[in-house]
Amino acid sequence: MTNETSTDRGRVMTGRAVRASLSNSVVVEFSRQVRHPKYHKYIRRRTRIMAHDESGTVKAGDLVRIRECRPLSKRKSWSIEAVIGHEGTAGSPRS
Repeated sequence: MTNETSTDRGRVMTGRAVRASLSNSVVVEFSRQVRHPKYHKYIRRRTRIMAHDESGTVKAGDLVRIRECRPLSKRKSWSIEAVIGHEGTAGSPRS
């Protein structure tokens, strides 16, 4: 969704948690649209990132903000910074 750089360490991104059944881990998904180089149509692309959730409060469907950190495992180098919204909140985009 968004990709921001700040004066603190690492990048900050906002996305939707799609899987929270792992212990201390959450899979966060980002959707974007890119233009096809030949046909000039817009195609949906998605990126899935594993993030560390120390408190274990994130559930699938939550809108979360994650921050880049040191590598915590083979696939985890992001951590949950804040839960922005929950699945049942009004105005949340459903795709």
